[in-house]
Amino acid sequence: RDASGAPTGVLSDNAMNLVLDYIPPWSRAEADAALTRALAECTRAGLTGVHDLAALSADIDLFRARVEKGRPLGLRVYAMRRADEVSPAEPMFSCTDAACAILPPPRGAHASPRAT
Repeated sequence: RDASGAPTGVLSDNAMNLVLDYIPPWSRAEADAALTRALAECTRAGLTGVHDLAALSADIDLFRARVEKGRPLGLRVYAMRRADEVSPAEPMFSCTDAACAILPPPRGAHASPRAT
């Protein structure tokens, strides 16, 4: 909520879980169009990189497909997979305009018990 108490339309952390099951999934075209708009907003704001701390596999697939088709992201994307989708072999991911790569887990990191 903003200073006057009106909803801002932004949900984060546990609040997102209250509504996620009620939102219909986007088609690939809708997701790509939304990503295009978001990347344009990031560029307008002067961002050179973003971190996604709860990336879905579908999000990462969208980033990867865009880069493979030669469609620039315009910034670096560093993504950590959601805990319920994490793979111990692919916990983190990075994309630039040139390539996408799976990043190794940080030293001393432990796989989530839900990852097995």
